[in-house]
Amino acid sequence: MISTIAGVESLYYGLVSLQNSVKVQQRALKAAQDLLSHNRQQLQVGRLPIEVTRSEALVETSQLALTQIIALRDQQENVLRSVVAPQSAHQS
Repeated sequence: MISTIAGVESLYYGLVSLQNSVKVQQRALKAAQDLLSHNRQQLQVGRLPIEVTRSEALVETSQLALTQIIALRDQQENVLRSVVAPQSAHQS
């Protein structure tokens, strides 16, 4: 019984940690998008186009990382649900 409770607690804190990671990655994506916008404006006044290319790559990387962390969070949530309420996890 105690090991089951400890396992559920561990799953829950893992889910909380992943949710926090989603928020961090959302902020990172927003920062990358802002940098891209800034670099595109700088390109209009003759700055190096390589900075725009780098910023675009950063946005793509940030979007991928966000998608991956959301998938991990959703997977953790499903695992937790299947442990806490096995019948409801099969109905989803």
